[in-house]
Amino acid sequence: LVAAKLQAADRERRRSALTLKELDEISPDTKVYKTIGSYPSGCVDFIPGRMFLITPNPQVKTELKETIAKCDSDANNLTVLFFLFRVNHLR
Repeated sequence: LVAAKLQAADRERRRSALTLKELDEISPDTKVYKTIGSYPSGCVDFIPGRMFLITPNPQVKTELKETIAKCDSDANNLTVLFFLFRVNHLR
């Protein structure tokens, strides 16, 4: 379970970093759209009710940076938890 959460955090971090890189290549005044609504993990099909909201480019970049930082923090915490679990399990 911890390993799966660690992989999910890494996947979200990579996705956010790639999006941030793409946004850095366009003008700050370009209209960008942010996804709102539910999007279950692992689901690639269209989800009814999912919408897109016009959001200023700088705001999206800030949110992506926050997501990357949160994913890094989560990954560090999960790594420590995984290590402690293995140490305690081997005793």
